[in-house]
Amino acid sequence: AVSMVLPRLKSFAILATDAGLGSFSCGLSMDGNPVCWGAGQPWKNPTSNMDGKKLESLSLMISGNGKMCGLTQAGEIACGGFEGTSSYEAFSPMKPPSGKFKQVVTGYAFGCGLTVAGAAKCWGAWELHKAPWYLAMPSHAGPFVKLAAGRSHVCGLSPNKHVVCWGAGKTDTGNRPEWGQSVAPPVDFVDVVASKSFSCGIQASGQIWCWGRVPNDYTKVKTIAGSFVKLVTANCGYCGLTKAGSVACSGCAWKGGLTALTGKYTDIGIAEYGGNYQNLCAVTTSGLRLECSRSNTSTVFYADSSLKISALEVGANGMVCVLAGPGIPVCYRLSHATSSPRLVPTSGPAGLGHALPL
Repeated sequence: AVSMVLPRLKSFAILATDAGLGSFSCGLSMDGNPVCWGAGQPWKNPTSNMDGKKLESLSLMISGNGKMCGLTQAGEIACGGFEGTSSYEAFSPMKPPSGKFKQVVTGYAFGCGLTVAGAAKCWGAWELHKAPWYLAMPSHAGPFVKLAAGRSHVCGLSPNKHVVCWGAGKTDTGNRPEWGQSVAPPVDFVDVVASKSFSCGIQASGQIWCWGRVPNDYTKVKTIAGSFVKLVTANCGYCGLTKAGSVACSGCAWKGGLTALTGKYTDIGIAEYGGNYQNLCAVTTSGLRLECSRSNTSTVFYADSSLKISALEVGANGMVCVLAGPGIPVCYRLSHATSSPRLVPTSGPAGLGHALPL
């Protein structure tokens, strides 16, 4: 494939897809134009149908052939990408509600927008495999200050620091509990993150508290003590970054466990590779090194940057991207050769400013 030179970006995201598309990334240029790159086919480019709208934020959807939704600079929701003709495709991902919003999040085949008043307006389907092809994701009156979307459920953080979740997994024994426990613990939270089949929050005390079903780990409540400021999840586990810059992880025991890095860091993410490896990646406090560890090994591999890293995003199929210096995207794919796992530039000199085009 011929590499492309990307424009400077102010933000970006990686699609964590299991829909046969491969991983690709989308970002926003400094003036708000969306641009995507990766392993997709041109007719699947999620920037199509955006009608030249400039965005302030974006969120990627893994339904079918890959779609993107974002907030325009006017606070409206705009979605783009391949629009299918089957009943659930026509019903769900491409028809966002009108109005003014503060946030938009997306799951497998649905989206939810946080209105200016704090309500969650949702559209699309949380379940695609039941007659007549979908079960609609309901909206919620809230009020909320933040939304988080998993594969098939949504959580909202209220102004009084309580978390409310809905969608799949309404009870321990009820509606598809393996796709996301919807009953949050009655404690105060300052942040919430939703994963494929469980959710986690950072309590007001700084402790991490997770609920739902972590695959192959049926303990109903999981906590990590500490003073955490950031929380990230994978399909089978989760990690937190403390105020002091250290990292702690839990889960993925059946894959050898998530290996916590031992240095001091400013940002973290968990990159998944082929369902067999979970890679904790982190930016060192100097901002000049990206370090990654792999589940079931103590090996740490890294890539150095000549420019300070300002943002980190990770996704499926071992994709890891950072923004270096003044918004320059640098992308890597994790290689899992048994003898020497490493970060491999996607294209170009050290991956700097280059990526594989759609």
